[in-house]
Amino acid sequence: MIAIPLFADPRLTSSLPPRRTREYACVGRCGGARGSTNLGTAFLHCCILTLILVLSACGGAQKKPAEPRGALRFDVAPKEAIVEVDETRLGPASMLMKQGLLLKVGQHRVVVSLEDHFPEYRLVDVREGEVVTLKIQLTPTPE
Repeated sequence: MIAIPLFADPRLTSSLPPRRTREYACVGRCGGARGSTNLGTAFLHCCILTLILVLSACGGAQKKPAEPRGALRFDVAPKEAIVEVDETRLGPASMLMKQGLLLKVGQHRVVVSLEDHFPEYRLVDVREGEVVTLKIQLTPTPE
């Protein structure tokens, strides 16, 4: 290892040996380049080529177009009823009555239930850009 002085005095640096070069072979990243050069330069060339290849590969990834969606609104009584869509529990109807629900286009299974009431099952067809309003009145169970 050669120590490089902080202050380049010509009297001191003239006695230093010349920079050493080595034979290198960078198969794979540099395309099989071979020659006698400074090791730092060879490493830099390999890094630049690798960076170019990585960045050019990233350009191929493109966003998928957004899936078509439709909206589902709820008008449920009693408001404390629990709403499930496609076997996913969403919460009380009062919350969904205010904001609605954005769904993928197609058929969805909706279940509205509440303790001491008969549950309601509906199959809803959601179309692109349309808002479907689902009106459900739960019936209490006899005592």
